[in-house]
This record gives sequence, structure tokens and C-alpha cells, in this order.
Amino acid sequence: MTAYRFIDAEKAIWSVRIICRALHVARSAYYDWKKARTTERAAADAALSVHIKAIH
Repeated sequence: MTAYRFIDAEKAIWSVRIICRALHVARSAYYDWKKARTTERAAADAALSVHIKAIH
């Protein structure tokens, strides 16, 4: 598990600021990772949408 995934999993219990400080990770780097991950998800959803439309 990467540090960013750990932060994402534990942010409901601890603040992102505290986790990042403990792991020596920049908060901005975590948020950049999260933003990029969302973009990857959007791309996967778009590809799936193409397949669904092709089937119908």
C-alpha cells in the first residue's frame, strides 16, 4: 500500500494534515495524487461507457 492510499483510507479517522506530517508526505502531493486518480477513474468510466453503448 502506498502512503497516499494509506492516507486516503485513514482520513476518516485522522486529519490529512496529521497523517501527512507523520509520514513525511507533502499534503499537496497527496491532493495531486487524489486529483490524478479521479481523472484515471473518469477515463475508465468513459471507456466503459463506449463498450456499453456498443452492446446496446
